[in-house]
Amino acid sequence: MTYPLLKKLDETKNIALKIEILQNVFLRDDALIIIKDNFNALTKRSYFKMIAKKLFYFLANDPASANEELLYLLTIKQISISLLPPRRMDEFLKHIPGFFELVLSRWREIDLNSEQIVTSLTRFALQDEKKLLKLAKKIFTSKNKEGVKHFISCIAYKNGLADYEVFTPFIHTSKIDSIPYLLSSYAYLDEHLSTFLIDHFEEFFCLEKDYKVSFLDNLKYDIPDSLKSKYDYLLKLLQSSPVPMETCRRLNILLANQSDSFIKEYIGSSKITFLDQGSTTQVFLIEDNKILKLCKKKHDSQTIYEHFLLAPTETKIIKDKYGKTKLYVERQAYLEKEYKGIPINETDFDHYFEELKKQHLILHDPHCIRRFTDNFGFLKDYHDAQLVGVSHHEELPDWFKERPMVLLDIDMIVKKESLKSYGLKR
Repeated sequence: MTYPLLKKLDETKNIALKIEILQNVFLRDDALIIIKDNFNALTKRSYFKMIAKKLFYFLANDPASANEELLYLLTIKQISISLLPPRRMDEFLKHIPGFFELVLSRWREIDLNSEQIVTSLTRFALQDEKKLLKLAKKIFTSKNKEGVKHFISCIAYKNGLADYEVFTPFIHTSKIDSIPYLLSSYAYLDEHLSTFLIDHFEEFFCLEKDYKVSFLDNLKYDIPDSLKSKYDYLLKLLQSSPVPMETCRRLNILLANQSDSFIKEYIGSSKITFLDQGSTTQVFLIEDNKILKLCKKKHDSQTIYEHFLLAPTETKIIKDKYGKTKLYVERQAYLEKEYKGIPINETDFDHYFEELKKQHLILHDPHCIRRFTDNFGFLKDYHDAQLVGVSHHEELPDWFKERPMVLLDIDMIVKKESLKSYGLKR
């Protein structure tokens, strides 16, 4: 007996009741047969567009049996590809002829953040190079980084591409930042991808904007000796650091600002040892006589950065487009904590703090105020002092000439009249 679906739908004026009739039909064991038998007639009804989504959701559960009906539904305005449950993407691609091309033609309806959707499309496209190139162009020219991640990771996991060279034009024209770094994140999965990136290393290193060091770090075990030698100063910093990811972030800022020469020439071929780290600063010993500091801290214009009471320091300040400091790099000589065989002592601190008062300066670091020696050291000779606070070296106080102790952290001293900005009393 034929289920009287059309008659009931036609006689019911209320759209909500029409939908309820449909949903009751969907519960039947022979629901698919009933819908398919009545589908052509339903498409001619004036209310068809109002029930189209309900029909699509039902038929999407069995695309192998309802491929023609689903293809028709996908051609009407009311049905977006975004309505397709991600778990059904593989079946749609397999059973609905032309569905892949339909997806590409209606690309804006695709959720590229969905790993399942992008992975299904990629697996299907890997069967045909022309399809893969069409998909790659769509993926790389989108502005969705997650989509690129899903696309590349799928290929890398499957070792599905023998030659990544076909992607080179798309990499150069991509609207997404840091494509080289993103690709390198999956190089460990696929030898072909690793080889491709190594062959284009210099090209992609220049192309990469914000994560150059991360790109290098991901490929460090595969790059040839010539490249290791060229970027040895970066690799040594990472290798010596107990928190290489944090070091990597700081170096990325430096290279993105094209300021790496500030550390490259300073390090040269020297040995690097990690000395210390604080909440904002990482300290490296270069050979045995130089210090390099990578600091992520606020640079305050009211702070005194040059004075004979401070260790002579060369600085590089990197700011963002809003003028906020992103990275503060310091170069200093390595200073010993004893002078002529005598370690820093209470008399040295007495002289130092008394001199701060004479110079109308305030040291606002509690650690230093409690007279811990960590942030203090001795110049080799008082003639190495900066001529700030005095006109010439002979004006330096006698205690300083005898024992030239200076502060190593040069962001801890302010002028006395600047204290209000710190909420401190005189």
